[in-house]
Amino acid sequence: MSININPLDFTTVLMRIRQISRSIIFAWSVSLILSVLPLTSASAQMSLINPTTPTRQDSTKPINPDAQNAPTPTQDNPIPPTQTKSLQIEGTILDATTGETLPAASIAIKNTYRGTISNSEGRFTIQPDSLPATLIVRFIGYRMQELTLTTPPTQPLQIRLEPEILQMEEVVVTGEDPGLSIMEQVIARKQLWQARLFTYEADAYTRQRIENDTTIVSISESASVVYWDRTNGTRERQLYKNQTSNISEELNFAGVSFFPNFYADDIEISGFSLVGVTHPDALDFYRFSLLDVATQDGKLLYTIQVQPRRTLQPLFEGTLKVLDEEFALLEVDLKPNDVVRFPPPVQEFDLAYRQQFSNYGRDFWLPVDMNIDGSIKIGIIGLDFPLIRFRQVSQITDYRVNEPLPAGIFEQESPFITSYPRLSERPEEMRLPLSEEEQQAYATIDSTQTLDKAFQPTGFLARFTETSASGETQQDTSRTRGFQVSGILRYQRVDGATLGAKVELDRNRSPLKLSLSPVWHFNRGEAGIRAGARLALIDTQRERQRLRSRSSRSGRSGRSGDDERDSDGTRRSDGTRRSDGTRSGDGTRSGDGEREYPFHLYLYADYTNDSENRWETATYPNLITSAVTAAGGQDYGDYYQKEAWAAELEALLPIPGRIRLASGIQWEKHTSFDSELLQDWSLFGSHDPRRPNPRIDDGRLTSLTLRLGNTPEGRAGARPSGFGSQRAFEVRLEHSLSSTLAPEPHQPEPFSPPFQRPETLTFTKLDGEIRWSMPTFYQRRFFPNALHLTARAGITFGDLPLQRFDAIDGSLFQYSPFGVLKTRRHLPYEGDRYWLIAAEHDLQSILFERLKIRPLVDQGTGIILFATAGQSISKRRFLDYQPITSDGVHLEAGFSINRIAGIFRADVAFRMDQPGFFIGVSVPRYF
Repeated sequence: MSININPLDFTTVLMRIRQISRSIIFAWSVSLILSVLPLTSASAQMSLINPTTPTRQDSTKPINPDAQNAPTPTQDNPIPPTQTKSLQIEGTILDATTGETLPAASIAIKNTYRGTISNSEGRFTIQPDSLPATLIVRFIGYRMQELTLTTPPTQPLQIRLEPEILQMEEVVVTGEDPGLSIMEQVIARKQLWQARLFTYEADAYTRQRIENDTTIVSISESASVVYWDRTNGTRERQLYKNQTSNISEELNFAGVSFFPNFYADDIEISGFSLVGVTHPDALDFYRFSLLDVATQDGKLLYTIQVQPRRTLQPLFEGTLKVLDEEFALLEVDLKPNDVVRFPPPVQEFDLAYRQQFSNYGRDFWLPVDMNIDGSIKIGIIGLDFPLIRFRQVSQITDYRVNEPLPAGIFEQESPFITSYPRLSERPEEMRLPLSEEEQQAYATIDSTQTLDKAFQPTGFLARFTETSASGETQQDTSRTRGFQVSGILRYQRVDGATLGAKVELDRNRSPLKLSLSPVWHFNRGEAGIRAGARLALIDTQRERQRLRSRSSRSGRSGRSGDDERDSDGTRRSDGTRRSDGTRSGDGTRSGDGEREYPFHLYLYADYTNDSENRWETATYPNLITSAVTAAGGQDYGDYYQKEAWAAELEALLPIPGRIRLASGIQWEKHTSFDSELLQDWSLFGSHDPRRPNPRIDDGRLTSLTLRLGNTPEGRAGARPSGFGSQRAFEVRLEHSLSSTLAPEPHQPEPFSPPFQRPETLTFTKLDGEIRWSMPTFYQRRFFPNALHLTARAGITFGDLPLQRFDAIDGSLFQYSPFGVLKTRRHLPYEGDRYWLIAAEHDLQSILFERLKIRPLVDQGTGIILFATAGQSISKRRFLDYQPITSDGVHLEAGFSINRIAGIFRADVAFRMDQPGFFIGVSVPRYF
């Protein structure tokens, strides 16, 4: 899986539940959620800004004008000193008829881009620069009210809005729904004013609440400055963070950069890319129907119903408020349609958005706020977690439109600008008032009320979550000390049972990593050993992390609090940049704005004196092949004794794509095993006849190796996954420098005269592989239909020793992962020349959605179509052993039912070049 984790999502909650994640079963569930479930991640390039919030929270509680707007200080939650403006106006917005409070009412200062919204209890605070000032108060469905203040009020205001009632005849639709033509006008007008919007800077405030079924579990807040540029997208500079004492500042992800602007063309939510309701092609994706007509500020206000036209595309549904004459969105109240869903372990997933817009009497319609209300339920058989609720409110105010932005703002790729210091004081002028419930949470939640306690699982597997009596997680001291031990257990017909241990020493700050793996082979009565060392000669990424850690520590000890506005209205931040334009701290970009890619240079050294498989299977680990052999199946390998020293220099090149180049040399001694060593044992007492273990070409070999690719660190090479998508390649070259490998007891090549028969085997071997995945249909889904390809090929010049032959894997009993010839059973094809091409098209659950088979859709069950072709050739002919080649091109095709019960897939393959079929299971494809 490759996915970027959006820190502002429900999965953040799961990251905080540390001790629960220690469960093996829950760790699998959490890893899936962490990978696929960003709550909402707007495209910085596509959206104008990214604030978000839940559905409106209606409240009928009477407001106490004397209620405080800040939490009560406690020992666990001390309140720092504040520097509030002297002109802070407080008040409550009420319905003049019923006296009910009006949440999310808009309060703006006339002739400015500055404003705020009321909280869930109708309360607000706002800070005019000077008096007199005129407040404009709006709430959809009510008459706008202007209130001019000439002196500071002595007590909180109570502003009562009159409902605005429009008396008109019933709207009769006799042809094209007027909602369609209204939205055509909205889309056209948007394109006109957006063409003149180039940049803006604004103040933002965000508050997040996480709740269980009964109470608030945690609160986190942030105040920030948001910068937007049409070309470069959005950046957010956080000025202040605050949170309940049961979470740390590092786990406070409150911010507006991840949230969508519903005026954007495309909106990303939870990894799905949804067509916006004002997209130029929105009329092709949505049905817009006129529901109601009212008045707002003396103009008609249309309520438009939004319904998806396409049942298989991720889209929105809900209502819009559109202002006549301006043809602008005033409010959206939307939620994703049913296509936005996730397979198990996600059992429930729900999101709702409400966002308001204002032009502040100017040309541009900009977001005022965003409310999000969401919930998620996770569980598997035997492990069920409580419902997690998520609420967020964000407001954006004080826009500075089409003004120059600070230099260097967009050099950093992350939406959060980390190179600027935070304010040490609390910017109260940017904060929304807390509700009574939130004040109570701040006052009562202490550091012992951890999130893992609030979301304790139930079920017969819950006891495996390793929770101590005090609620603390048992730490893995071996990992924190850089010392780790793991067991080794395998079985094959030559060594018999093999037991051992792998010991690794890898301290965080040390450039040296060591590993040692001693084993004992019970059938041969001999020991084996593998040892390795890695020395980091150069590692710029490690050095940057060290510098960032040092910078972070020094930043915490002394923050700069200078954040002032210049006379022209733009913000400045002192002491944050050098005069030469280079960024201090992370060093990822230079002064000219070009990105600096990490570079490392590692030296590897290895020693091996152990049994080795004659071919390296690209698919099956030792655990699987050992289990098949012990259960009575064919041993998937042939073995010889290998003693070898190897040294390799690997460089991660400072270019895009994390390309690795490695060159090494190895000295090896190869020895055949005695044919009488075969162990005639199986776990259940009966098994297939044990194949003879063929002799190899004995002798010594010195060879030079070269590798180029983007495969992960560790020299493991590209490996098939089948579980998720991959984009990896690797090319390998091996050339024998000297060799005493004797071809006896093998006969010479039939096409070579006896006097030309080589005394030793020398060769040059070139091989490589590529794995590539690409989306095909329904690309706006988180799991789009995708085509997955893999190709492997190799060729040898000279005489390749038998123990260097390559293999094309077949099915192992009824198990057949992606990239193998499923109808080739039990043993692989081998050869000194080979090629393989495999492709499968993952159709996801589209077919079952079309057929409306909801249980399969809910489980994420889908269909995969696949085809595979391969061929192996052996140039050499042997006297006592004949390599198993493909005898032509092996071609097969078939289909799979993917994610059955969410845990496996069933494969059916038919051989095309000759009769043959296969029915089996394999790892499900999730991504």
